[in-house]
Amino acid sequence: NGAVRSFYVTLKTREMLYQRDAVGSEDEYGVLAATPDIEVLEGAAVLQYPYSKARDDVFYKRPRAFLGKVSYIRNPCLEEDGEPNYEWPCATRSPVSEAQRRSVKPTLEPTTRTGAPSPGPSGSPTLVPSDGPTRTSEQSVRTASNYMLSLADTSARAFGNLFDVRTLPGASTVVVTGLEIYSSSTGVVEYEVYTRDGTWEGTEGDLSSYALIASGALESTGMCDGSSTEICEFVPIPPGEFESVPIRGNGAVRSFYVTLKTREMLYQRDAVGSEDEYGVLAATPDIEVLEGAAVLQYPYSKARDDVFYKRPRAFLGKVSYIRNPCLEEDGEPNYEWPCATRSPVSEAQRRSVKPTLEPTTRTGAPSPGPSGSPTLVPSDGPTRTSEQSVRTASNYMLSLADTSARAFGNLFDVRTLPGASTVVVTGLEIYSSSTGVVEYEVYTRDGTWEGTEGDLSSYALIASGALESTGMCDGSSTEICEFVPIPPGEFESVPIRGNGAVRSF
Repeated sequence: NGAVRSFYVTLKTREMLYQRDAVGSEDEYGVLAATPDIEVLEGAAVLQYPYSKARDDVFYKRPRAFLGKVSYIRNPCLEEDGEPNYEWPCATRSPVSEAQRRSVKPTLEPTTRTGAPSPGPSGSPTLVPSDGPTRTSEQSVRTASNYMLSLADTSARAFGNLFDVRTLPGASTVVVTGLEIYSSSTGVVEYEVYTRDGTWEGTEGDLSSYALIASGALESTGMCDGSSTEICEFVPIPPGEFESVPIRGNGAVRSFYVTLKTREMLYQRDAVGSEDEYGVLAATPDIEVLEGAAVLQYPYSKARDDVFYKRPRAFLGKVSYIRNPCLEEDGEPNYEWPCATRSPVSEAQRRSVKPTLEPTTRTGAPSPGPSGSPTLVPSDGPTRTSEQSVRTASNYMLSLADTSARAFGNLFDVRTLPGASTVVVTGLEIYSSSTGVVEYEVYTRDGTWEGTEGDLSSYALIASGALESTGMCDGSSTEICEFVPIPPGEFESVPIRGNGAVRSF
């Protein structure tokens, strides 16, 4: 509920990459990335090592953005009534231990409670009645971080965007259930969304192979304020106006044409890929959202000439989907559509399902809604604990990183959101320009790092060792850019109290 923890992550060589363009101002550190539980804030690049030698302001560039990933467990203090817990150590029971966290793996078969609590999670909740365990869940992916949105160029406007979404090799069929867009308008905009199986390339100006799946009017709030510390939001298309569509599994592609009737759709002009190759903007374990084209004319039938397209360009928005809508009883991926073994998730079913706080007991008929959330430690009641992570930079941002923006380390704060439970940070990933072994250290303290410059006396060392760095992301690659993870065995998990507490790194 608003606590803060700071982190100091450093190499012993000046090969830690950072982002130089600020979200906030010199006196205010903006939000780089956020989840429903935490916010990762801008901080400072540290230009000296060791930290004790960095007492002068000349050794700091601020505000600067840490490029990496923060992993954590949400709600480690397991309240029986499901209410948030803001304390640490846990007031009612033992917290999640490192050994417990590493040993827990979800089971495919639901567990049956007898006299003792189960040591691991039960089967995943289902979205439709089924006779076996399922892996269905609602997911989403943003193509731009809060940080990127604050850098958006107001002159980069189009009527619409064309882009492909593809499933990953080996991934199941998904159903796209919604889109959110980003417009420069501060009023009502009229929109349309079209889609087709396969790529959009070669269909320029011709909607004959597309289906209209959404249209209407949206209230746009305009561009994100770059000086704001709040998370930037896209404009969601109301669920009742959006017709869900499938993307078959194992590498299939579906294209989308999202357009306004006015030239107020914002896009990102700097390309990840090349003119002949469209890079990956964002990815999940199920899908990749690719670069596409900005469309400079409306209606689409008038945009038959190449002069009406800017490519490759990035769609700024959010894609929501259901993973594995075809519910295989053996838990194996299903690449088909329509589902071969049972009825797919209907729109009515998807909207009506709400998770229950009490686990359901199976008798003769399947439960029509999800059971209680799986637990990470033994407990006497339902819990909401789960492993989460947040990246401070998208694949797109990493490809734009400036090789001259190097430091020894980064200082940054992570804070819980007001009303959010205590979390436990379980790991970090970093981004280095090195293509070899780098030595690293991670320090942390309760509260912000500001005012501690050059003084580690209030910090605890929670990780140190050597990492094999693969260097900078290749901007021409269509693969997702990866950070370098600190091995779990080298990282000591640390809490951030709930309700707005801060921890610095």
